[in-house]
Order: sequence, then structure tokens, then C-alpha cells
Amino acid sequence: MPVAPLRKHPRLSPVATLLHGLPKGPPKARKGGRGISDLAERADMASRSICLTLPSIPETQRKFERDFWKQLEEAQPRILAAILDATSCALRRHT
Repeated sequence: MPVAPLRKHPRLSPVATLLHGLPKGPPKARKGGRGISDLAERADMASRSICLTLPSIPETQRKFERDFWKQLEEAQPRILAAILDATSCALRRHT
């Protein structure tokens, strides 16, 4: 699917420009594609990347994609609260 070109904007970071070309919506399993690993191979991204190799999820523990996204959506308020708590704590320690 072609993506409309992103106009140069002085307040847009190189990462935002890079992310603009990525597919929108929840990720889908790709066959034969390299996906996100292409981003990590760029020199500017590779220096800030942490590459992990994770084991496969056993069949008995796999979830349907719709259930995964529903659970993630339900967890979003708790995730945001944890991020804000960590930020608040870091700011208190820094000042």
C-alpha cells in the first residue's frame, strides 16, 4: 500500500519521518518479510537498539489477536499510571 510522502517540517524528528512510512494499525505476522529488524540495521538506530531473541509461545499459552488487543486496551490506564509514577519519582529525585 503506497504511503503519501511526508512533507519536511522543522519540528519533526528523523524517527517520526521514519515511522510515517510504517504500516498503521496492529502488527500482523509477516511471512518472508524482515519487518522491524530493518529499522535496527540503520546506523543511527542500531546504536540505541537492544536486540532480544525470545522463545516461541507454546500453543497452550497463545491468545487470539482480538483478545490480546482487548486485554492491552483494558491495561492502558494502569500502564499510563505506572509511567506517570515513574516520571514523577524521577523528577523528584532529580530536583
